[in-house]
Amino acid sequence: MASKEDLYVSIYPGLYRRSKLNVLTGQADLLNVLRHINNLKVLARQKRDLKLALHRNFSTVLSMSESIKEKLPEVKSPKISKLELPKMIEVKENIDYSKRDEIDEELTKIQEKLRELNG
Repeated sequence: MASKEDLYVSIYPGLYRRSKLNVLTGQADLLNVLRHINNLKVLARQKRDLKLALHRNFSTVLSMSESIKEKLPEVKSPKISKLELPKMIEVKENIDYSKRDEIDEELTKIQEKLRELNG
């Protein structure tokens, strides 16, 4: 390697454009993957929240049905066993949308560079 000397390399313009295009499309693809991963994280949180809400609704319905059974007169019929729902721990997380915004901004910049190269 050259020490303290500048080294110049000649590259064909077509090869340069193609290489830069490949690098930029690779970056754009990676940013798209990151955006999809962030969307999947948000959807997983929403799914968990919906499951928790469903669990709460089921427990409410179960308690209401038991209170109704207590108020109704006793009828000779087969008994229905009580359903025991597993207890779920409710954990709330703050959703951070700043990562998604940063990825979108960087993706638009790369797409502009791609348009400049192709146009």
